[in-house]
Amino acid sequence: MLKGIIFDLDNTIITSNLDFAQIKCDLGIARTDDIIEHLRSVKGEERINKEYIVHRHETRSVEVCELFPDFKKLLEKCKSAKMKTGILTRNSRPCTEYALAKHQIAFDHVLTREDLTMQKPHPEGLLTICQTWQVTKDEVIWVGDSQMDVQTGNNAGIKTYYFDHQGKSLENLRYISFKNYAELVQLIEL
Repeated sequence: MLKGIIFDLDNTIITSNLDFAQIKCDLGIARTDDIIEHLRSVKGEERINKEYIVHRHETRSVEVCELFPDFKKLLEKCKSAKMKTGILTRNSRPCTEYALAKHQIAFDHVLTREDLTMQKPHPEGLLTICQTWQVTKDEVIWVGDSQMDVQTGNNAGIKTYYFDHQGKSLENLRYISFKNYAELVQLIEL
């Protein structure tokens, strides 16, 4: 029986216009470098300055973000069914809270990059939420929009739903695809 749904945030719940190439350029790192790993590798004033650069980009994205159609209806159905809802995101906590307040949505559990030792696609975040909720991996689903999100769900052994709102298929990964939240409601029989 389904007891909870965990969502990614950017381009899953809200639209995002984060330009990762520009963020990496502003940070002075290679296009292949991971932003969060880079932030963790620097110390002192350099880290503060670089975190501010990322925060500025994330804040601008939240300022113009939109909630995906029918997402609030899905969230209401979850609440009515007494189903837990959570977010696992690589965003910062302040920007995540800003997005949730802007769209007046709430979740039972929210994990941001500050809360975890390991970031997606490592399964730590998903497994932490399952442990907090005292549910098994078979009692939750994971919803995301990227290859990294699907890989995270696969790594955790959690049934993964891929929000394919951009028409991109993913190779060599296990997932169930949906195009909009009305379709997801039907797929999970909520």
